[in-house]
Order: sequence, then C-alpha cells, then structure tokens
Amino acid sequence: MPAPKTPPFEPCAGNFCKITVEIAGTPPTEKDIPAINWSLSDMAKSRDVSNFRDGRYRIGTLGDATLTFTMVWDASEPPFLTTSGGLKRGARVTCVLYTDNDCTPDKAYHVPGLVDQCDLKNEGVEGTLLYDCTVLLSGSPTYWGEITYPTE
Repeated sequence: MPAPKTPPFEPCAGNFCKITVEIAGTPPTEKDIPAINWSLSDMAKSRDVSNFRDGRYRIGTLGDATLTFTMVWDASEPPFLTTSGGLKRGARVTCVLYTDNDCTPDKAYHVPGLVDQCDLKNEGVEGTLLYDCTVLLSGSPTYWGEITYPTE
C-alpha cells in the first residue's frame, strides 16, 4: 500500500484586519474598525553580550512589535472621530490580524498597541483617500502588552 500523500501547499492570503479601539472611560467602550494590508514585525530586541571567551552571543530582552495597516477613508465616518472609533495618534487599540480570508478567529494574531502615527494619503484623481496607521506594541488596563499567536 502506498504512503498517504502530503496535502498540497496552501498559501495564506490574510489581507483583512479588524481594529478594536478602546475609548477612554470606566469601563472602556470598544468600537470595531475594518482595515486592510497589514504588516506585523515581531522583534526580540536582542542584545549583544559577546565576549572573548564565548565569542558572538545574543540574548533576547522584552519583545517588541510594530504593526502597520491601511484603511480606506470613509467620508461618512472619518476614523479619527470619537463616534467612528477615535483612531488617531495615542489611541489604545487591539488589532486582530487574520491569516485567512474567512476571518477565522483561531487563525489570527491579536496585537494590543498604541497608535503611534497616522498618515492620510491621496492616491490621485482616480484613487481614494487612504489612512495608514502605525501601531507599537503596548499593554493597556484591559490587555497585556504581548502578541497572541494563532492556534491553528
């Protein structure tokens, strides 16, 4: 009997992202905002502790991450308004980064962070307004400052 075949390679599309913004208050309220084109850099922030006896050696310190994503500007609900989510510099967010186009929760990264930068750009005459955001890994009163990895 022949050996079972290995399933074919399945690339992940994962171009969807849901941003939950924590709006200040006790308890904080949350607003979900859709985003696209995300990019996550997960870093060990390693330190070089090389020496003459052991040679080149690095150790990891507190992890860090930078997340970027894009939103298509919604003229009826600009994302920086509090009623639309308050997505602007200094906002605390939890970003859910899907690795499949079915938006399966077990196939997503969960990144708590602080919005560090927001850039509004115009693609030109036939384009749309885009809102690019950079989020830095950060804890909050509701979430620990670490990335939760997909379980599938």
